[in-house]
Amino acid sequence: PHHVTRDTAFRGFLIPKGTDIITLLNTVHYDPSQFLTPQEFKPEHFLDANQSFKKSPAFIPFSAALDVQRHSFLLSTLLL
Repeated sequence: PHHVTRDTAFRGFLIPKGTDIITLLNTVHYDPSQFLTPQEFKPEHFLDANQSFKKSPAFIPFSAALDVQRHSFLLSTLLL
């Protein structure tokens, strides 16, 4: 897990310094706003029109990267 390095206010919540943040990937991977049919495995969820891998901020196969934008997205998803 990652942890908060300073007291952080997020959407009206105080997250104290040192709090561990655990990413629940299923909240992102099963999000219908990110995938048309999230309950079904469809390779086209991850491919563009040329059948090449399509990078999506919602696709995090193994863990969350140290990317502020991605962390913000995950936090907002978890707190909704």
